Amino acid sequence: MKHIYALVSFFFALSYGNAQTVNIPDTNFLNFLISIGADLDGDNQIQYSEAETIDFLTITNNDIVDMTGMEAFTNLTALSIYGSSLSSLSLTGNTALIDLEITATQLTNLDFSNNTLLETIYLTSNVFTSLDFSNNPNLVQLYIHNHSMLTNVVLADHPVMEFLEVSGNEQLTYLDLSTLYSLTTLIVPVNQFTDINVSTLTDLAFLQVYNNQLTALDVSNNSALIEINAMFNELTGLDLSNNFNLVWLNVSNNALETMDVRNGNNQNIVNFNGNINPNLTCIYVDDPTASYLPNWNVDASSTFVENEEECNALSINDIEKAPTLRIYPNPVVEQLTIESTTSIAAIAIYDINGRLLQEYKPESNTHTQIDFQEFSKGIYLCKIISNNKQTCVKIIKQ
Repeated sequence: MKHIYALVSFFFALSYGNAQTVNIPDTNFLNFLISIGADLDGDNQIQYSEAETIDFLTITNNDIVDMTGMEAFTNLTALSIYGSSLSSLSLTGNTALIDLEITATQLTNLDFSNNTLLETIYLTSNVFTSLDFSNNPNLVQLYIHNHSMLTNVVLADHPVMEFLEVSGNEQLTYLDLSTLYSLTTLIVPVNQFTDINVSTLTDLAFLQVYNNQLTALDVSNNSALIEINAMFNELTGLDLSNNFNLVWLNVSNNALETMDVRNGNNQNIVNFNGNINPNLTCIYVDDPTASYLPNWNVDASSTFVENEEECNALSINDIEKAPTLRIYPNPVVEQLTIESTTSIAAIAIYDINGRLLQEYKPESNTHTQIDFQEFSKGIYLCKIISNNKQTCVKIIKQ
């Protein structure tokens, strides 16, 4: 009888001991956990009690392909994964998570539905095809960048979300923002949006929608806006008359035909870029004689006016005063030639973000060449001042 009791006790102890050890089949993951001191008793294994002492993990091991065992880290509040070969991951047991960052993995999907306490999520350069945040009501910041396969993002009622960036997702065509009532910063450049509705975002202060395919942008309900960057779209009209807090604007490289900036705050605008809109004849402003307007960057063919009557009264002769420019070759490899029918006062080259790279004072009044060999391949902006008019042209360096 004693032998039977001893045998039962042995198997019970063996079973109990095994139950306390977390199953971590990927030895790279196990060795990583040991290397950061998670193996408190030094037995080269991770016990559940040891896993529960960990409240944050930062994983940069490219050799980890399986993170089975993560479910044991029930007190984990912050998790960062960088540059892993990981193709699957379960966070269903990590219900205490508050901050999550996943960068450059092979993950195609991830279930966040059990992680209701999440406040910050950063996702960059993975291979997600769809992302659903409908069960994450505590999100304050959400960042989704550079996912070439992403076609769907689900956002639900996020009453405390203040910051949203969804950028560089070349297959993403739509985003429903209608319930993000507390959002103050929206950054959604370099997607494939043809339409975006921000009418419910009445606290929105910073809006970046550049490099999409937008044909319209209604910001009439967004009176708190301070900054708008909508360059490189297909906008045909823009009404900023309700945006009386606006101080920074870039709508260059669109198809604008009408633009109204009569919001009573023109004197406080520190950056205005409305160039490369060849069909924009009239820009409605608070005061067309104001001394700050020469600092606003617009095409030579655009004129500041106060009302529709002034716009209609513009004579053909006034419009024809704009210089005629010939700029070639574009794209350019070595030398860019600029010819003008009027005297060229100055030329400046900017990068795509508006940073000044070079300034030139042409030796010839109407003909000059610029050496582009020193510039890297990419897109540049060339601003030409001639006949007291500014003209900005996009230059492609090959």
